[in-house]
Amino acid sequence: MLAFAPFFVFSSRCCLLRNASYSKNRKTGRTLGFTLIEMMAAMTVSSTLLVLATGMIHQAMRLQTRGRQQAARQQTALHLASQFRRDVQRSRQASLGRDGAVLTLEPGRIGEAAITYTAQDGKVVRDQLRADRRHGREPFRFTPDCLAHFELLPGPRRAVLVVTRPVDRLGGKERLELHVEAVVDRHRAGPFAEHGRPIPAKKNSAEKTP
Repeated sequence: MLAFAPFFVFSSRCCLLRNASYSKNRKTGRTLGFTLIEMMAAMTVSSTLLVLATGMIHQAMRLQTRGRQQAARQQTALHLASQFRRDVQRSRQASLGRDGAVLTLEPGRIGEAAITYTAQDGKVVRDQLRADRRHGREPFRFTPDCLAHFELLPGPRRAVLVVTRPVDRLGGKERLELHVEAVVDRHRAGPFAEHGRPIPAKKNSAEKTP
């Protein structure tokens, strides 16, 4: 008998729960419980809240991805600007090719490699050349819709790199992603002001003015 005691206890509890769930109200005489309309309303509210929560989570993940991409573009732009400015300033001569899509920098010292910058779809590629053979390649990747081109400005001779990204394709509007300018062979060109004009040399205090 003791072995069947847990079974009797479990059966009695199930009966009590069933009687409690289906018990009748003394005043109205109706069976207590959830109606079909109440269950449908609860399911509708739960589904609505679930859809709203899913949309908010998706939007938050999309904003996070967009923020990471923007941070990566900014980091790439900073690295490219620093490397481009360093290469141009150390080069002896610069020349353009393929309608401004290629910039070739001749080395300023014997034994150094020539540097070539090539503008491609969504990226700028930096190549190191020795005896017309490539010894190193470093791509700087932007978004696939970004466009880059190079320019050479006179007096003093300066190399310019511009990277843009279209904002409105129909209206032709573009957003400037990067604009870097550097003086070719800066060590020989001497000090220059921000606008590219030479800084006048200071007069020696010991010299006498006529």
